[in-house]
Amino acid sequence: MVPRWRLLMRRGDRHKRARLHSLVSESASAPHLKTDRGNLLRRFWGESCRVENQFVSSSRAGMQLARLQSNDKRSSDVPTYMPGVNAPGFGKDEYSRHHFVLLGFTGLALLSGTVSHADDQNAPLQEQPQAKSNIHTARWRIFTDKARDLCRRGSFDNAENYFHRALQEARLGFGEDDPHVASCYNNLAELFRMKKEYDKAEPLYLEAVKRLRESSGVEDGSVGFALHNLGGFYLLQRKLEQAQGCYEEALKIKGRALGTDHPEYANTMFHLGEVIRMRGELQDGLALVRDSIRILEQVGLGNTTLAVKRLTRFSELLVFVGQLDEAEMVQRKILQVIEFSKDFTFNDTVTALENLSAILQKQGKLDECAALLEESIGLLKDNKGNKDIQIVGSMLKLGSVCFQQGRTFTSKDHMQALASYDKAESLLCDAVKVAELYANAKQRAPKRDTLHHTLLLAQSLTALGNLRLHKLELLANNESLWKTCKDAERVLRLAVSLLEEIIVQQGNESSSEVWKLYKDCTLHLADVNIKISELQSQGHA
Repeated sequence: MVPRWRLLMRRGDRHKRARLHSLVSESASAPHLKTDRGNLLRRFWGESCRVENQFVSSSRAGMQLARLQSNDKRSSDVPTYMPGVNAPGFGKDEYSRHHFVLLGFTGLALLSGTVSHADDQNAPLQEQPQAKSNIHTARWRIFTDKARDLCRRGSFDNAENYFHRALQEARLGFGEDDPHVASCYNNLAELFRMKKEYDKAEPLYLEAVKRLRESSGVEDGSVGFALHNLGGFYLLQRKLEQAQGCYEEALKIKGRALGTDHPEYANTMFHLGEVIRMRGELQDGLALVRDSIRILEQVGLGNTTLAVKRLTRFSELLVFVGQLDEAEMVQRKILQVIEFSKDFTFNDTVTALENLSAILQKQGKLDECAALLEESIGLLKDNKGNKDIQIVGSMLKLGSVCFQQGRTFTSKDHMQALASYDKAESLLCDAVKVAELYANAKQRAPKRDTLHHTLLLAQSLTALGNLRLHKLELLANNESLWKTCKDAERVLRLAVSLLEEIIVQQGNESSSEVWKLYKDCTLHLADVNIKISELQSQGHA
């Protein structure tokens, strides 16, 4: 059966062609359609067309419509991103990567498209030539799809062969100067990036940018997208100077091609701010991140998951530079957005509550901090039960806050301090019990998860031992002193044993977090042993 879009694009179907042009023109003049280009496309094509993968394949119909779309730079559509890679310094956020040639019609800027400048916002849409269609372009598409599927299955070597064949067919079918050839170079670069063969990937990225400049012009929006991808590639390798240069040039091009109030302009600005911050210019980096979020809010994207991710990262950076008051304000804003939107899950609420509690703890606002963590634990229990591994981290945090509250009461009210210590001890004991369930189930969990569970157990035991060590200051009964000392010694020795096990398994790859915890744990154990020796010398054993 012939696909619907092929039937619609046949030469004889002039009525559908005219309808397509009228719909695109309608979107350029109707404000309510500009913010939802996807709805426009679904009105014409139905629900079947969508982007599925980071590796690229295109259609004759898609090329024609995408060229028409690309002239409307005022659209607030955000292009679909390639999945990013966790870059150092980005916390939970990922640096974004752009599609070049897109399957279907959801892309904003296509390599072969023309993006109008700021002073051409009201220019009429121009008729673009149809994409070439011949035996070589058909093979290009087949080979690209095959390579994409192989990449999805992790067969990178076979995928490389098909991407090379797709490049050869693109040259024969579209011509050397066609942007499809540039997209093939980009696909190969992405493949080598995933294989961590960076020396092979870099010249391919550069070749893609070079060909785009030659075919589309140095000020074309697609060049900005390509430079953004290249900047992300350099950032992945911590080549910050090169990354900054790419992001700066991409920002200038996007500003002229899309406008300085476009979400994609804000996207590149955000990543440029991260790079500048990583190079030591903290306030300049923060200013760019702040402005990028402001642009998202101005175009009506302030309540989206993307905006919340950016706000969360902004809050982390503010904490890093010590601007706690502004960080608290930003985090409260995040919590408000999450609570009043249906686009977020209870996990998002838990994360926002715990992030805000961490800021309040640094500010010394312990009562509100404890209340937020209790709410977080309540949400986890309601949705995941009492024995989920995620609840261990929340109990650890609340136990830490209760311990800190007890420390503030030590010199004022011994009874209140002891009550806070008892609450913290109860929480940490519960955390140990849950963590033990997961740490002991080694046969049923992947090695990485097992190490994580063991580390959580070691953290819980270390916190519990340290709490009992400080609790000795408030105990007057000799029998209670001796029992508490021996309990503290027991849990700290177990924590040291677990941490040594982790260090042996990880070897030189052991993180600084593990080594710091090991150092703290051994110091606490030494203090407990000194206290035990003192009690023994006094005849309390």
